Amino acid sequence: MFTYTVSVTTGNQEFAGTIDYVYLTLVGTERRSDRTLLDKSFFDRFARGAVVSIDVSVKETLGDILLVKLEKEKFLFNDQWYCRCISVKTPSGYEIEFPCYRWIANKQEVVLRDGKARLPQDEKNSLLKEHRRMELESRQQLFRWKEWHPGFPMSIDADSSNELPLDIQFELDKSVDFNLNFLTA
Repeated sequence: MFTYTVSVTTGNQEFAGTIDYVYLTLVGTERRSDRTLLDKSFFDRFARGAVVSIDVSVKETLGDILLVKLEKEKFLFNDQWYCRCISVKTPSGYEIEFPCYRWIANKQEVVLRDGKARLPQDEKNSLLKEHRRMELESRQQLFRWKEWHPGFPMSIDADSSNELPLDIQFELDKSVDFNLNFLTA
């Protein structure tokens, strides 16, 4: 039996926590773990700023950990969850950081790669190459540009900021500050 210790950190933003079900799958060079529910207790689960640690046990080693897959499902009502980062400690004691820094909505799957910076041409593993390609295609669909008026710079193709993903919208504090400054001006 091999045990991987996984620590999931929730952000400190307002409303960052969730009571929803969060599942995690570790993907290695040799195999992947089973889908594991990250659950401590109802009151302890993913509170704002909390770190939830759980052991993921597998019969055979996963190899080098390449990706972490997160899935969130509704418990009582739909709410957003801000995942700051995930840390995985392998059975050999090696620790890998998977930065997330994004809001995760209901029924959303997020696949994270480790925090090491690599150029696309330096990517050796075919699974990581495919993940990079799919992530690029997803971002190209999400962030489209349109011409607002001839001669002006291009603008993002959205009618309001509410159409944009939560990750790039202004947080409430920034929106209030921006609107107050706008009114003052």
